[in-house]
Amino acid sequence: MAAVVLPVVVGEVARLLGVPPETVDCEGTLVDQGIGSVLGMDLVDALNAALELDLGPEVVYDHPTPVRLAEEIDRRRAPTPAPAVSGSGLDGNLDDPVRRHVAALASVPVDVVVPDVPLVDQGINSVRSVDLVDALNADLGLNLGPEVVFDHPTPAALADHVRSVLPGPADPASVDPAPAPVEARPAPAANTGADGAGDDAPPGDAIAVIGISGRFADLPDLDALTDALWAGESRVR
Repeated sequence: MAAVVLPVVVGEVARLLGVPPETVDCEGTLVDQGIGSVLGMDLVDALNAALELDLGPEVVYDHPTPVRLAEEIDRRRAPTPAPAVSGSGLDGNLDDPVRRHVAALASVPVDVVVPDVPLVDQGINSVRSVDLVDALNADLGLNLGPEVVFDHPTPAALADHVRSVLPGPADPASVDPAPAPVEARPAPAANTGADGAGDDAPPGDAIAVIGISGRFADLPDLDALTDALWAGESRVR
């Protein structure tokens, strides 16, 4: 189909420059042949009208020679390819957010976006790549940086990367195990013996008073000191 599109491009370039079509250099840059910014917009308008397209003015800068411009137009007018199938499960899906946003930015149908063709060759230049990253971040709640488009330069590669950073279900191995239940200790048995210890008291919980000693302020024992204090005596010396 490029053989059909290229003569149209060359013819419009020649018309705008006022030169014979055979003098147009198909491999030379349009700007070097006299198609500046103003004539570039006129060229895009003429091609849109002739080929029933909706090209933006940036197409002349992204595809700066007649041959490359014709190839880009040919790609956009190509029949819809069969959806690709990839291990990512994303890039072959027409609802894949990567392809959807690429299509929106390149002003083409989603099914025209080719998974394994570099994004730059599908109309995603440096400015649009920033817009693509912003759109993916907003759509998927991610925090991708603009360099991701250069590190993963095709829709398929970018889709694989997006899939790898999307939050997924928690890995059971990474979840802390539940704490082991605490075994309840039996309540101590009630004291029933005369000495208060109780015959059934667990040995580990029994309390025994071994002895007591001290200085009792010139009194013979603790009982005498207690009686003196209760009587209001001061035993401070």
